[in-house]
Amino acid sequence: MGVESIAGNPFPENLLSLWETRLSPSSFQNPFLTPLWSRLWLLHFGRDLEVKTLLCRSSAGDPIGLGVFSDSKKEGGKRGQTLLGSLVADCIRRAMERGMTVFHFLRGQEGYKCRLGGQEEKIYQIQAVKG
Repeated sequence: MGVESIAGNPFPENLLSLWETRLSPSSFQNPFLTPLWSRLWLLHFGRDLEVKTLLCRSSAGDPIGLGVFSDSKKEGGKRGQTLLGSLVADCIRRAMERGMTVFHFLRGQEGYKCRLGGQEEKIYQIQAVKG
């Protein structure tokens, strides 16, 4: 699972069209992270904040969740971290519903990951090209 920042940091007037191009609206059963929720959040909290639009994808590249968040450094950390955590939790739930069973939260070479118990694993990516 990966999280990517979408360029442009779109504001509410562009968010609905962006959401419709990235995800299928029918995939959302929960009102959290719907276009209306994101739009209302931005209108209420996002007036003077730098915002980020984040898209979660599965390891296969399929979109799992989309959310809009403020820059937590500019805001003191709490609200942005809470919302990003909610996006990740929602993406994990969706991935589990699709049958995914392995999540590599501690993958990578950073020292703190080893201290938290992360172990290096061989990950293979195979691509077949018809020639």
